[in-house]
Amino acid sequence: MTTTDSTPKPESTVQPSLDASLTYLAKHLSEDLSLHFSIDRASKKCRTPRRNRDIETALKHFAELSEWSSKVVSYLRGIIAVPSGHSLATSSIHGANIFVPVLPYFEKISTAPQGDGQGAKGLIVSLGKVRESPVLHVGDLYVFLQEHKRSLKSTIDSFGGLFKNDNFLINKTTAKVVAVLDNAKEVAAYLRSGIEYIEHMLFEQLLTAIGKELTPLDFKNYMKYHLRRLFNDIYAPRPFCYPIRRPDHDPEGLISIDAIPSDGGLPEPIYTQVRYSSAGAPMKFPISAGTNITFEGERFVHGCILHSFSGDSGAQFQLNVRARQFSTFLVLLGRIPAKDTFDPSHAFLVKNRDDIKIPLNMETIPTPKQFKDA
Repeated sequence: MTTTDSTPKPESTVQPSLDASLTYLAKHLSEDLSLHFSIDRASKKCRTPRRNRDIETALKHFAELSEWSSKVVSYLRGIIAVPSGHSLATSSIHGANIFVPVLPYFEKISTAPQGDGQGAKGLIVSLGKVRESPVLHVGDLYVFLQEHKRSLKSTIDSFGGLFKNDNFLINKTTAKVVAVLDNAKEVAAYLRSGIEYIEHMLFEQLLTAIGKELTPLDFKNYMKYHLRRLFNDIYAPRPFCYPIRRPDHDPEGLISIDAIPSDGGLPEPIYTQVRYSSAGAPMKFPISAGTNITFEGERFVHGCILHSFSGDSGAQFQLNVRARQFSTFLVLLGRIPAKDTFDPSHAFLVKNRDDIKIPLNMETIPTPKQFKDA
């Protein structure tokens, strides 16, 4: 009951179409409706049972199918939830009683097939090469599928006695669609969970064998140790941390590029290889169309090697500039288009105990192929 003459919801609406592609599933079915799926272990991009192109494609498809199922079920449940004065058992419209035939398991590989594949006609899983296993083998998948088929049929048949009038909007067809799509979402969720479980178990076994999980920070410390042994002191990488000072004066401040570890450790300067020059030709930078400022001083050229695992460097980077009390200096950031010209793009003034931190997005030097393709 409402206090207005208009209904709280529109009398009629046109819902957008909801489409789902089944091309991926169809590509893995043979003419006798047997399922064929395998992981290309020879591929360079195949790293683990979870991290490979075939599994990624499968998970992407089932995620899209699950999302489509959720949208359809949500729409139909919205219709079912509207009060209409009926006494139908709408609470029974679900797929919770349908068996989910998805289970992660391992098998003991045996080159000798157990069975000739007879009697496998019409099965979705080929039983031609059954491998030995102490717990389960591929033949048990047929039992799983049969139980799934039985529970699905039992749930659908139960709707026939609950929703007898097909002229109602809430009928056995609507209930059947909701239950089947509910089960489809469960199958997709069980598939992802099973694959993630196998990957996690292998990871735990590897972690137990090695004794710890290696991170980019471990590799950085490993390389830092060996670089100290390989290079002479004059060529060894140094921390990027330098005082800002005038000749024959105390430092005005400090400039550094710090790495902030992802494990919550304290920031520390990055290590770079340095080319140092104490003197050289004067350089200039423009401050207006007709005014240039000439400057001299020590010059440093830095190169840095950053290590990463799967794109993770294990740290975030920042430019840190600090000024001492009663001190002032100017920081310019830019590029060098010519040997005697500095082209600033950013500038800021640091004074009287300022502590400025600017996040940096490090980029690798492009390869010759990337230069050519650009």
